[in-house]
Amino acid sequence: MLISILSLPEFTIIYGVACISCHFNTQGSGLRNENGWGQTQIYLPIYNKKKEDLIEYKINNSIFYGSDIRIFYLRIRDSSYIFPMQTNFYINYKPTSSIDIYAKLGLRGLYEAFAVLWNIFFLNTYIKGGLFLPNYGLRYEDHTYFTRDYLDNRIIDRYFNRFETGGFEIGYAYETYQISFSIMNSWGNFPLFLPENQVITTNNFKIFHLKERYNALLGLTGIYKDENNYVFGGYGGFGLSNGISTLLEYSRYPDFNVLTTILRYIFKRGIHAVLSYDFSSENNQSRIGGGISLFYIPNLEIMARYYYYFNSFDFLAFSLHFGF
Repeated sequence: MLISILSLPEFTIIYGVACISCHFNTQGSGLRNENGWGQTQIYLPIYNKKKEDLIEYKINNSIFYGSDIRIFYLRIRDSSYIFPMQTNFYINYKPTSSIDIYAKLGLRGLYEAFAVLWNIFFLNTYIKGGLFLPNYGLRYEDHTYFTRDYLDNRIIDRYFNRFETGGFEIGYAYETYQISFSIMNSWGNFPLFLPENQVITTNNFKIFHLKERYNALLGLTGIYKDENNYVFGGYGGFGLSNGISTLLEYSRYPDFNVLTTILRYIFKRGIHAVLSYDFSSENNQSRIGGGISLFYIPNLEIMARYYYYFNSFDFLAFSLHFGF
């Protein structure tokens, strides 16, 4: 049975369900499940498929596959660049209803490879082990939002060996809330028991259904390595079904703070306007941005964004995103 929700963090509060409702990964993003196929083919695009024409990306009832390819055009300081921002392929093997074995590959090789054992203690609890990204905050599709950009450059790229790290995560994941706690090895290899290599991460959120069409989100998250290397944060938002959402995320590093706010408005099916504001106290840098996302046909997004950094520079970006 398909449920009418979309992807991206903003849609969590527009439609009132967590990212795991459409993805195999406990953290959201990546390989889509049956609900995810429905969003990209039926509910999201302007020219959509009928339910009976839904394409299922699976070899059988145990092997599922998918991909995200994003081609980016950037115009900045009188120079133009075209490059592949994302080229990921996913596969998930599900030998039983309580086991997922997941892999994410890209141009640089293996990014993530882990197994998830479901319903370990009681329904919807899980244990996850292998190589995976630390579960922090919201998984934005735009890597330039300050809370994601600083996280990638100051924490993940520095301590997690180019997105590869060994670890174990324990948690509870349901449609409206998630609790997770993990111990990870920041050098991307084993053994995990070396105390100088360990990083502790956590991400916890709750979605509130205020009325039939109104939803709210509150979350707390963090990554801790030592007293000089950590980030803690919180996020929240408010959404109206099939209409508008506001989202705010705050991250606290040892010496500075980072803030991202996003407003998304759905004009009609397949046509979205997005406004954003970012701030970093490290250098008192502020940025505003805006643009549109056009979901014209199934599995395809056409995006245009303009960003202006106060007292600094601006840039224009276009992208084509093919995902299934």
